Amino acid sequence: MSSAVARAWSIDDLRRIARRRLPRAVFDFFDGGVEDEGTLRDNRDAYGRIRLLPKVLVDVANVDPSTEILGGVDYVAFLAPALMASTAMIVVSQEAMWPVLDGFLWNKGFHSMAATPLRPHDIAAGVALWHATRGFIAAAGVAVVLAVVPDTRSWGLLAAIPFAVLTGMAFSGPISAWSSTRPAPDQSFAAIQRFAIIPMFLFAGAFYPIEQLPGWLQPVALVTPLYHGVELSPLPYLAARIRSWLSGGAFSVRWGDFWACDLAQYDVVYVYLSPEPMERLWAKASREMRPGSLLISKGFAVPGGEPSLTLATGERMDPVLYVWRM
Repeated sequence: MSSAVARAWSIDDLRRIARRRLPRAVFDFFDGGVEDEGTLRDNRDAYGRIRLLPKVLVDVANVDPSTEILGGVDYVAFLAPALMASTAMIVVSQEAMWPVLDGFLWNKGFHSMAATPLRPHDIAAGVALWHATRGFIAAAGVAVVLAVVPDTRSWGLLAAIPFAVLTGMAFSGPISAWSSTRPAPDQSFAAIQRFAIIPMFLFAGAFYPIEQLPGWLQPVALVTPLYHGVELSPLPYLAARIRSWLSGGAFSVRWGDFWACDLAQYDVVYVYLSPEPMERLWAKASREMRPGSLLISKGFAVPGGEPSLTLATGERMDPVLYVWRM
């Protein structure tokens, strides 16, 4: 079937295509009728009385236009750590550009410091400490605003501040070193903003999961400092290590690849992941976990996997525990 015929929506459309394609004598033979063409008109009228009625507005007594994204996590809750990390990144990267260049070229503040007993690494440490302070002020300011909003009010905001500062500091050293070598006027700062900072801000998982990006772009997002600042993966590990130490070693904590771990050795597996890997997790658990063992997920269900039990946590952000007996 040609593309023109595929785009035909009526007999008239087909007639126009035939008129362009067929020799005139052939077209007239099929298109016309004899004498006053009464039979031809009757045929057209007969087909014209046939109507295709689409099936619409059926059972609309209870319409629910809502949808679920991020596994049921409130978007503002998803956005909260990203706002802190991205703010620290932007503030610290700005501090590492023109102010550092200013200290070398115009007010020559670094030259004055070098004339004192301060050593070069003392000056560099002071600059890094100031950048960390600026990152802390920026992240703490965002945390205060988020604490005012009920949907994002959480003690986790305090724990997220250090990681936001570390995110900013990932940009402090490299950009400061680059700024110290620049002549004036310099156009590279605009390029850094345009081709590094802004793309990271938009595509490193601050506003949506990186799983929404094209497949080839996801590995690029994974290696950016902002992605790791948003993900906060070290936070649960660090908190668990501290609790293990406080309990006198009642339990152990390990850092490793979850997907490489054999789940057959555990009676209970508790996970707190995200919506994207849940289907993969279910396949792994079904394959490896022993009959009678328990898989517990906080906040995120398995697509198509009916849980054996659901428990309310009383929390706003992750209100449900899903339990499956394997």
